[in-house]
Amino acid sequence: MKMALADQAFAEDARQQAKKQIEMAEMEFENAKRIRQQAQVELERAKILREQATRKISSTMLEITCYSCRQRFEASSNNVGATTADETSIAPSYMSSAVTEGEGD
Repeated sequence: MKMALADQAFAEDARQQAKKQIEMAEMEFENAKRIRQQAQVELERAKILREQATRKISSTMLEITCYSCRQRFEASSNNVGATTADETSIAPSYMSSAVTEGEGD
């Protein structure tokens, strides 16, 4: 009889520990979901900032480049297949054209 009571107490203790572990795991899971959601919001903000910066750089490039460079830049910017990396990689060549254009005068 004592053995059965001891087994029953042990089983109850094991159930309580399991219940606590489940509760802790659920809390950690909710915390992880909250952190993930915050990260997604921050990622969206970063994407918006990147787009704004790209537009501002494009606008600035149009202001400082010569007419023919500007036309090429607009054509490459309007190209649907162009990627952001392509646009940023050609921008310095336009910059150097604008800087060196006046040196021959």
